[in-house]
Amino acid sequence: MITRPIRETSPAAATRIRIGTLPHPGRARLHPAHAALTEAEDTWLAHAVPFTGGPRRETFLARRIPRWVCWCYPTARPTALTSISRLYTLLSAFADPAAQEWEAHDDLLRMLDGTGDDTSPYATAYKDARAELTGAMTAGLRRRHARAHRRWAEALVMESSLRAGGHTVHPDVCFPLRRLCTGGETVLLPLEHGLGIDLTELMERDADLAGLWRVAGTHMVLVDDLFGLRGELRTGDGLNLLLSLMRHQGLTVQAAVDVLLRRVADADDEYTRACRTLRARYRHHGLGGDLDRYLEAVGHLIAGNLAWHYESRHHHGPGHTWDGRPPVELVLHPDRTEFVYGAGREE
Repeated sequence: MITRPIRETSPAAATRIRIGTLPHPGRARLHPAHAALTEAEDTWLAHAVPFTGGPRRETFLARRIPRWVCWCYPTARPTALTSISRLYTLLSAFADPAAQEWEAHDDLLRMLDGTGDDTSPYATAYKDARAELTGAMTAGLRRRHARAHRRWAEALVMESSLRAGGHTVHPDVCFPLRRLCTGGETVLLPLEHGLGIDLTELMERDADLAGLWRVAGTHMVLVDDLFGLRGELRTGDGLNLLLSLMRHQGLTVQAAVDVLLRRVADADDEYTRACRTLRARYRHHGLGGDLDRYLEAVGHLIAGNLAWHYESRHHHGPGHTWDGRPPVELVLHPDRTEFVYGAGREE
């Protein structure tokens, strides 16, 4: 079966899962301008999107998407970082299942599938943010971003339809759809813009390089599904790979996590192999230096996404803090996540 009815499976008082030390390429680092950017973007969002009521605005801002941008694009030029942050603040928040409680979500979907008014305040904010980012891109990057954006929009509309149907989607459908909906291809394109380079010439003739977004997107969506598990066990969300494995293959929570962890390790290995191959292939090419910077930035992106998930209060509860060490176990409570470290110390 492609889908099964969603069943709520709220976590027990203390559901403990072993995750080990998650492998990731590159080194996580925050953009030097992270504090100023976060403050400026919170102000911009409050004015650009007219939330109806303080709680919704505070819930939206608490997701701290500009900080995710600073973790994922630490080497971006400051002039490019603001436009990247504005678009992906809206993209990431609207793509999250929790966003369906906001009036913005339906407006955005209607704009994407062409059935609604694209002059609403929410649609306008999204269009303006996208135009600001793509307007500063080279022609090649702008063309590729448009293609990727169409695929992302189609996937987001499909995901919303499946979620509204109240079914848990089969893993073979759930995973590739989730990889597109969490940004995948569209998340990697701003790396080039942020670095001030354009690899379109190579991307359009080298399938290995063009397909690197799938490798990075695989690692990123698996991390998102892992750390989103606590909330989605409570809601029974049918578009989380772990819940899909549990429902369709009859796995326990830990067994499903073990499957996910093997995929994370495979993605990490595949990234390493791809970088080795591509660097050797273009060692003497005129764009070899730009390619090397791009591959390094992809590693920062993957590592930064993981760091943001470690510190995310959206996933782990409003009182959560992270001291910078990777946990080896997670203890899932209905209202929070506890981190267990290698020496046994809990957060």
